[in-house]
Amino acid sequence: MAFYFLGNELSAKSAFYGGIAALIPNLYFAQKVSRHKKQEAKKVVQSFYAGESGKLIMTAMLFAAIFQDPKLDIIAVLTVYMSALTVFWFALLIRKY
Repeated sequence: MAFYFLGNELSAKSAFYGGIAALIPNLYFAQKVSRHKKQEAKKVVQSFYAGESGKLIMTAMLFAAIFQDPKLDIIAVLTVYMSALTVFWFALLIRKY
């Protein structure tokens, strides 16, 4: 929303693309890992590897699709993508054990 109000529709669309590029692969990863909860450690580790591999491939494919758009604000895409990824780092800092 900030890109729409502070920028224009192109910036907002590009920011949406960046958010989608972060959201979809992370949802896939979470679904893949949560499927093997409370199982033996080997299965959990395998699900982490499979989830992370799928996440990286999905991210690459999404960025390849996003960069096919000739009208794109690359700064907005990357800003929102990196902002979405930093949420995980801050969540780890805030989380109480």
